[in-house]
Amino acid sequence: MQQDNLAREKLRLELDGHEDEHGNGQDLGDGDAPSPHLPSTPAGSSSETHASSPSPSSSNPTEPDTSASTGSSGMRRLQVTRASTRGKPTSDDHIDVNLVPANLEVTMNDRGRAHATTGRVEPSGLSFTQLAEIADQAQLPCPGDTEDFAHVAEDPFTVPRAHAYVTTTHEHHGILEETNQAIKIPNTYDEAMSSPQREEWKGACSKEMYNLRKHNVYILVPLSSVPEGEKILGTKFVFKKTLDGRFKARLVVGGHRQEPGQDYGRSYAPVCRIGSIRMTCAIGCHNNWPIYQLDVVGAFLNALCDRDVYVRPAPGTSAKNSATGEPMVYKLERSLYGLSQSHALWNDTLDESLTVLGWKRTQSDPCVYVYTSGNIIVILTVYVDDILITGGDQQLVDQKKKELTDRFEMTDMGEVKRILGIDVQRDYEQGTLAISQEHYVNTLLERFGMQEANPVSTPGYGAEISTNQPQDQILGPTDKKIYQSMAGSILYLAQCTRFDLSYAALQLSKACSNPAQVNMTAAKHVLRYLRGNPVLPIVYKRGQFRLAAFTDSSFGANPDNGRSTTGYLFFLAGGLISYGAKTQTLTAQSTVEAEIQALSYSAREAVYISNFMTELNFKTFGSVPINSDSTGALTVAGNAMHSQRTKHVALRYFFIRELVLRGQITLHHRPSEHQLADIATKYLPKHRFASIIQQIKDFSC
Repeated sequence: MQQDNLAREKLRLELDGHEDEHGNGQDLGDGDAPSPHLPSTPAGSSSETHASSPSPSSSNPTEPDTSASTGSSGMRRLQVTRASTRGKPTSDDHIDVNLVPANLEVTMNDRGRAHATTGRVEPSGLSFTQLAEIADQAQLPCPGDTEDFAHVAEDPFTVPRAHAYVTTTHEHHGILEETNQAIKIPNTYDEAMSSPQREEWKGACSKEMYNLRKHNVYILVPLSSVPEGEKILGTKFVFKKTLDGRFKARLVVGGHRQEPGQDYGRSYAPVCRIGSIRMTCAIGCHNNWPIYQLDVVGAFLNALCDRDVYVRPAPGTSAKNSATGEPMVYKLERSLYGLSQSHALWNDTLDESLTVLGWKRTQSDPCVYVYTSGNIIVILTVYVDDILITGGDQQLVDQKKKELTDRFEMTDMGEVKRILGIDVQRDYEQGTLAISQEHYVNTLLERFGMQEANPVSTPGYGAEISTNQPQDQILGPTDKKIYQSMAGSILYLAQCTRFDLSYAALQLSKACSNPAQVNMTAAKHVLRYLRGNPVLPIVYKRGQFRLAAFTDSSFGANPDNGRSTTGYLFFLAGGLISYGAKTQTLTAQSTVEAEIQALSYSAREAVYISNFMTELNFKTFGSVPINSDSTGALTVAGNAMHSQRTKHVALRYFFIRELVLRGQITLHHRPSEHQLADIATKYLPKHRFASIIQQIKDFSC
């Protein structure tokens, strides 16, 4: 408590000045909350400390504002009456429509986000506010700052630096290429304000604070009103430049100072399995259903705080009561990024809303929901704020989408093209849906300076590497972080779409706590493989809706403990929906024991997938065929026999045998040359590796 009081006194001294280190001091009226009438306001202050902010909602948003004055809010409106090209506005408020050809792009630039519409704009014109509304909906890449518009207010937190201008298609693409060049992402607000992209980061901060105010995330309260001993958490901006060139800033709270049980209760919240996303793609492809994507704007901001939380004003601002000079702080009304409980609060809020709307949460994956109406099925898959929705009736799908967008501010992104770094390509004519990560791979290679590396034909780097390496070979702190980043990125690729990296990712992950030079060489070898093989899609096919599994095991390959590795592949609609490499938990004393453990794991996965499909109201597949190349394991697991050699793994083969008797799985022998799961159990020679890759591509259920 004494430490908190000292921190509070330090905060009082910091906020007591008229200005902060950037000269951004702002006065308050009576310390009231920011005006709730903010959706019409293009942006808010990064430390919005005005008692009541001038709002453009006071004027009729349907009528163009032709005023050239900036007003007390420092806001100037721009009016565009028709899409145009070439002629960009200079210091005037209007584009001369008589000089503007039609059917071209109108672009809205807010210092970090661009939005456009193609073709003619309504003759009545667009006000600045209407342009901002287009900005919130269009979701197009940013062309970046190309000119200095002197008439825009210089205060970084009054309005977004937004301009309306137009470009031809080739101009727009050229600007995009320029903004996608690598830049240094600032770690702090001070770094952002000192960077060459200062104006872009300012605009991003403005947009973030506007979004917080629009959601009524906080109110301003006097520092003296904060209860004694209550923590006042710090805040900072986290900056990011997206793959499509947009500059983004997010205000986050220093939740690392929160104490569990004291400052928050439950913090856990689920996210959907990546396998559920693959399953959604397989189901949509098989049934020829469009798969739509929704993005929740400021997801965490929709959840109410479950207890009082006080935080410092945003960096770059100071907050004082103009009448008394009393320092002010934010009291959070809604959850904010960085709080330990934010994800859990958002998950609860979304789940409650979906339940009210008639959705049923599945037990197999708590982030997958199903809605049924007669024989019509609609499936919803959620990963924090990214939502996929697909179903058997377009009208019902549209209705359920509208119900969601009525409750939460969402961006309807149309049919899914990319989610979580996974590219989705749909070919309705061929009846296929392909998922891949070429863009992610290229970004990964560029990040680690491997874009010009010599390619190799397999990800394998010899045998398994021991984690016990000589001390002089252990990586230093800097190289260790680089290795961990490499291994984590490769693991993410393997978990999403790159089944060919399953075994390599497993081996790299084992060394993350204490990597050596040989591990770094192995990681770079995988990147060299990706350099030569950036694309390896998983392709689902319409009309193929049977589940099939392959399972295999190595034997005693781990040099540290003699453990074996299980590899498994599950196909649905002709493509992989579940796959991986797992280190076995029991040291096998024979190949049969290792194969039984692999069969046991795959049998559990088969039951899980079958139950999941049943929850989604699809007809059961009947027995799931599991293919193994071990005649010994198939004999022991599939027949009522007992062996002294395998009695210590009896529970595993009893489990398999029970599933066989129930008709849930069937066991099949697969010759080793056609055992596809072999790719996940060991490093393979290039010809064997290429053969399995081709067989997986050609597989049909």
